[in-house]
Amino acid sequence: MNRIYAACIIIPLFTSCIERRTYYLSPQNANSNPYHAIPMKADSLKSAIYASIVFTSGSANDQGSDHLFVFQGSLHRSNNFGNFQAYYGANLSLGSYHVSDYYNIYNLGYYYPYTQDTLNHIPNSNNFFGSYGVSAGINIVTTHQHVKKFRHSEWRILGLETSLQNEFGDYINFRDKLPDTAANIIFRKHFSAYMGLYSEWLWTNRDQVEFGFKMGVGTDLSPGSSYTNYYAPSILPLYCFSIAYHVKKDHFTGFIQTNFGTYATNIQFGLSYRLGKK
Repeated sequence: MNRIYAACIIIPLFTSCIERRTYYLSPQNANSNPYHAIPMKADSLKSAIYASIVFTSGSANDQGSDHLFVFQGSLHRSNNFGNFQAYYGANLSLGSYHVSDYYNIYNLGYYYPYTQDTLNHIPNSNNFFGSYGVSAGINIVTTHQHVKKFRHSEWRILGLETSLQNEFGDYINFRDKLPDTAANIIFRKHFSAYMGLYSEWLWTNRDQVEFGFKMGVGTDLSPGSSYTNYYAPSILPLYCFSIAYHVKKDHFTGFIQTNFGTYATNIQFGLSYRLGKK
């Protein structure tokens, strides 16, 4: 009976260690650049300032074993000039990163599995983290005037955007204290950078409600030296694909954005308010 009990414990442990890898990446991986509102050219606004709040919920790590929740507040300014549009701003994010319970065993063989074991146990924990940084973007835009003058549409053909973030809090301290052998890949730095391309389509209805759909793809710009790698194929560079939908009425813009990145998936809900009377 004792042997059966021991096998029930050891076999799942050994199996999980073989099948699952562990990647402790930046908490900003695949969520550092939420949707930024820019007035349509038909609004005749040369510039505008927005205050925004964003809530992010998602999973990270191999098999989505870790979870994070983030609240972000930001201010950004947008500009319309000619066939180009641009935005730039600053943000502050505060969140929690839940690390799941994990055992890692190295140098194991299928025939003699316990002759060279080195065990690392990472217990469950909730880690506060924060980040502050800047973001910016620019795009080429074309407009279309419909037969019905109250309707407008706009295509932001190709845009380039970037985000630079500096991390602080318990989660970076957690990663700093981990030995290299505790996980397959660990992001060791406080600073992270993202750059991506996007395209966006916008249109209005007869009630002057604006709708938009945006698709983007990007990559993490942090160099390989920012990571430690132990017994795992490289997963660098980190990529992200995003889809965003927004609705605007008067000064308010609400949006939903989903992000699919390298070992990170999340959804963002945001609300932006355009400051000023016009």
